[in-house]
Amino acid sequence: MKEKDDEREFSLLEDEQNVKEHMTLAARAGNCLAQREKKLVETESEINQLHGDADKIAVALVAISSDESIQISASQQASRSEKSGRERAKTEGIVETRRRETGFVHFLARVGDACSDVVRKVSDKEMTVDAFVQQPGKIENAF
Repeated sequence: MKEKDDEREFSLLEDEQNVKEHMTLAARAGNCLAQREKKLVETESEINQLHGDADKIAVALVAISSDESIQISASQQASRSEKSGRERAKTEGIVETRRRETGFVHFLARVGDACSDVVRKVSDKEMTVDAFVQQPGKIENAF
């Protein structure tokens, strides 16, 4: 009989320890959840601010595009396009002659590589920021 009482008492002590451990874990989880909610609210406010800025920019662009001094008639566009084509042909001829004389091809390849590198880095950063916005996590991970 005494053994059964000891077993029950031991079982109750184990249960009490398990409850305390679970309470501690629940408290930690509650703290983490509160921190994530705070970060989420901050991120949402930043996104709302960006939307407001984007709206202002869109309104400004509409105002600028409707300005009559910017509007170009079709004939003016055609003449400018034609002139631009002639200048481009001249420039290509000059570049072709100079290309043989200098390491222009190598230079253009380096410029192209640099542009590709910049585009890749910007794309990587956009993907990182998009991933951060889609999943809650540390803000440091996005930057």
